[in-house]
Amino acid sequence: MATIILGLDGMSLELLELCQKDMPNLHGLLSKSAYTSAKSVFPILSGPAWTSILTGQGVGKHGFLNSFYYDDKMQVRITQPEDVSEEHLYETLSRFGKRVFVMDVPFSTSRKIKGDFLDSYFSTKEKRDQIVPADLVTRFPSIRNYLNYKPKIKNMNKNIRSFIEIINNNGEIIKDIINSKSYDLMFFQLSIVDWIQHKALIEIKHRPRSRKARVSVLVLRELDHLIGWIISHLCPEDHFFVISDHGGTELEGTFFINSWLRKEGFLRLMEPVKRKNNLDGSSSSRLSNFLGETIGFLAKTAKSNRLLLNMAKPIHRKMRSYFGKDFSSEEKINYQESKAVCLIKNIPIIKILEKDFVKREQLKRDIMARLRDDLAFTSWDILDYYHCCDASSEIKGRLRHFGDIVVDLEKQELDVFLGNRIFLKGKTMFHDENSIFIGYGPEIKVGKIKQEISIMDICPTVLYFFGIPIPNSKDGKVMDIFRKEFIPPSLESPKPDDENIEMIDW
Repeated sequence: MATIILGLDGMSLELLELCQKDMPNLHGLLSKSAYTSAKSVFPILSGPAWTSILTGQGVGKHGFLNSFYYDDKMQVRITQPEDVSEEHLYETLSRFGKRVFVMDVPFSTSRKIKGDFLDSYFSTKEKRDQIVPADLVTRFPSIRNYLNYKPKIKNMNKNIRSFIEIINNNGEIIKDIINSKSYDLMFFQLSIVDWIQHKALIEIKHRPRSRKARVSVLVLRELDHLIGWIISHLCPEDHFFVISDHGGTELEGTFFINSWLRKEGFLRLMEPVKRKNNLDGSSSSRLSNFLGETIGFLAKTAKSNRLLLNMAKPIHRKMRSYFGKDFSSEEKINYQESKAVCLIKNIPIIKILEKDFVKREQLKRDIMARLRDDLAFTSWDILDYYHCCDASSEIKGRLRHFGDIVVDLEKQELDVFLGNRIFLKGKTMFHDENSIFIGYGPEIKVGKIKQEISIMDICPTVLYFFGIPIPNSKDGKVMDIFRKEFIPPSLESPKPDDENIEMIDW
C-alpha cells in the first residue's frame, strides 16, 4: 500500500469548477473521493501555509510567516525551513521507518529525512545540494531534468513552453517514482496553478475566449493529463490526496498602506538620492537620470489608474530588464524619523519603529483607532492575533520582526508602493483562504466533507492514517474522512527525538 500526496499550489474548488471541462480527471475524482475547501492560514502566502500543512501547526506556533523579513537595521534576512523546530510530516513518517520521497514541496527540509528528497524552487541552497542523496540521479535518470524554478513570465503567451516543460519534466520523475513501488509516502508538488492564476484568473472567469485564458487552459489540461496518469496507475490498495495551500480570488481594489501612513503623519521620506553614475555629468548619465525620473513619475501615475496600471506592466518589465531593477530614482523611507511602516507587499502587518515601550504602545493604539474609525479596518496586536501567550520568546521575536499590527483588509489587495493614491479601485487578483482537499482510496468515504477543516488538519490526518500517535503540539485535528471499518495499523513507537514530547493516542 502506497500513499501519494500531490500538492497543487493555489488550487481551489472554484477554479476546478471553472475549468472542469479542461480538467476532467481531477474534477471526476470528486465523485469518488472525500473533498472540501480547507481553510488556509494568515497571511495567505505559500511560506506560512505550506509550513502549517507540513507541521499541523498554526503560524503562532511554528513562527514561519514569510520567506524573508527585515531586521532592526532594515536589512533583508532569509527565513530557512530549518528554523522551524517542529518535525515536518514526512520527517515523522521517516522516523517511524516509512520510506518517503519528497519533491518540490515549498519550505521543506531534508535535515532529518531518511528518504529521498528534491528541494523546492524556494531553496537557497546550491543546485548540487538540492538532490538528497546525490546518487538519486543514478537510480532515477529522469531527475537529471528536474526543474525547480519559477519562470519569468514577461509574456504569458510566449512562456507557455516553460510551464509545459516543468509539468513534463517533473511529471516524468513522478511517473518513475510511482512505478518504482519503493516508497510508502510520495509527496509531490507543482506550483503551476498559482503562477497561472496570478496572470490569468480574471481572464479565465470573465473573458474565457481571450488568448491569455486559452493559453492558460492549455497548461491546466497538460497538468490534468498527468493527474489522469497518476489515477490510472494507482494500485487497488493505494491512497491519493490532492491538496493546496490556498486558493485565488478577485479583490475589489488595492490599498497603498504606506501612502496612508504617510498621509497620517506616521511615515516620512528622505530626499531622493541621485544615481552615482550621474556624477560624471556625461550625456549618457544625464539621459539615464532623465529616463529614471520620468519612469518613476509614470509609475506613480500608472498606479493611480487601474487601466493604466494594467497597460504599463509589460512596459515596466521591459524597462527593468534593459536598465536594471533600480533604473528609476526611488523615494526612500526615512526610518529614523518615521514612526510606522509596512515592509512587505501582501503582508498587511504594520511595524512600529519607536523604541520607547510607552510611546510604542500609544502609537499602536493610535494607528489601530484610525484604521477602525477612518477606514473601517479591523486590526490586532500581532501576538494577540496569533494567540502567542504560550509561544517561546524565539517565536514571538520572529513574528515581531515582521511588525506589530495585523490589519484585516477584507477585499483589498495590499501594496507598499508610495504613490499618489491610498485606494485604487478595480478588480485585481490575489490569494484567498479556500484551499482544496481531496482524499481518494479504499479506506476513505465518498462525498463532500461536512465538517469545517483547516490545512493544519492534513498532517494529523495522515499520521493517523499511518497509525502514528499524534503529538499534543499539533493544532490540527483528524478529519472525518475514513470509513467506519478502517482501523489504523499498530506501530511500535520509536523513542522521540525530544524526550519531553507528549504523545496521545488517536
